[in-house]
Amino acid sequence: MFSRTQLYPAFAFVGALALLLPLAAQYPLQTTFPMGGDAAAYSHAAKTLLAFPQEPLAAWHTLSRSNYPLAQVIYTLSALVPVSWPERFVIMITLAHVAAGAALSLLLYRLGHWPTAAAGLAIWGLTSITINNHLEDGTLAQLLSLVFLLLTLERSLRASSFLTLVFLIATYLTHPLSALIAVPTLVLGTMPEWLHNRSLTARKQKFLRIITLALCILAILFLIQALRGFTWPQLALEPQPDIIIDLLRSKFSFWMALSLSGFLLLRSPLALSFAALALLLATNSHLGIGLAENRFRTYLITAIVILSAIAMPQLLTNAFRASFVRTLFVVILFGSYAALTWRDNSSVYAYYENPANNARLIPAAREAIEWAGDRLPEGSHIATTAASRHSEWIPVLTDHTWTELNAQHPLLTTQREELQRVIAEAPFTHVMFFVDREEVLESLNDAQRFPVLYQNPAAVIMQLP
Repeated sequence: MFSRTQLYPAFAFVGALALLLPLAAQYPLQTTFPMGGDAAAYSHAAKTLLAFPQEPLAAWHTLSRSNYPLAQVIYTLSALVPVSWPERFVIMITLAHVAAGAALSLLLYRLGHWPTAAAGLAIWGLTSITINNHLEDGTLAQLLSLVFLLLTLERSLRASSFLTLVFLIATYLTHPLSALIAVPTLVLGTMPEWLHNRSLTARKQKFLRIITLALCILAILFLIQALRGFTWPQLALEPQPDIIIDLLRSKFSFWMALSLSGFLLLRSPLALSFAALALLLATNSHLGIGLAENRFRTYLITAIVILSAIAMPQLLTNAFRASFVRTLFVVILFGSYAALTWRDNSSVYAYYENPANNARLIPAAREAIEWAGDRLPEGSHIATTAASRHSEWIPVLTDHTWTELNAQHPLLTTQREELQRVIAEAPFTHVMFFVDREEVLESLNDAQRFPVLYQNPAAVIMQLP
């Protein structure tokens, strides 16, 4: 039979999963459409990649010009799931959140064994909404890159040369910003070992040589990416929200306080380097830099989870001698936070589900787009204005060509006398106005010349001659 010592890790991880999985599953269970503005772009690119046999050049251009090619490939694989693209995105980003928790737990196991790993997994489960912003903003690539970043650090602790290199490259290909964190973390984290190189084992010396080569390769890749025109975080000209104050005012404040003890207890130069860099980048405006701090929020939250998980087992052991009392305290603590997080998550999901808030593609707009996909003839070319982001879902929910017109496009600015010529020269067959955000152009408001094919409270679809 199993001893009590063997059962404790199993119970701890079952408890952590019982917290993480339901809170993550809230997203697909309590919503009907993705949150955030990036879901349509990922889905459109995925459809283009899937059309590679028919249009190889378009698929290649989509992948080669992407700043997150590996993330896009991983998301495209979700086409194997027999659901719609919006549902696929919700499922994929939820799984990415769970995978990040698993990678974090594995790293913490290397840093502090199973109690630390279970604590980190449970704390990460509390960050899905209002603390971290990946699910709400739809930033799938950065969340996926966090998985590879944490695996890079974990393999580095084990001096696994090959897998460290693989995960480091995967981090870069998934989201270069995460690689920008990984590179200095590895440099600073391995510096003490370089200083005592002669006393290291042959395995460790080989690992340091390979990591040095990998960092040089990444430096070249960053240079190539910059020359290709990658949009790096821009310097902010206005004051930015203070992330530290924001987190201290949230339910995450307890874990921030606990992380201070973890910082004192942590003995890994690699983990300490990651935590210090995350704090520096997420609060760089205090140094007068002003680099877009919200992009670095997730790394700071991850560092706080790591430090809190390091501190928690030791503090519990010192505070409560009886194992039953420790277990009861942990159940009450995490149970309370889980209930609070469930309530907060439900409020966020209810906000996005309410069509009156106009926070995403509303049901009536989706009905209009799907009608266009089902009823307009094959080869239709739909034009829209830039007044609403609803239009980004047209190439996802239909197989028609879509063009977003800027405010100076002749179709939107030409008067009726010249409009016939403009329409004849343009490739568009239909125009769609999302009337919950804009009005139909006066120049096109002619039922005889531009018949209305479909209309509901959110959209109008018109035929162009």
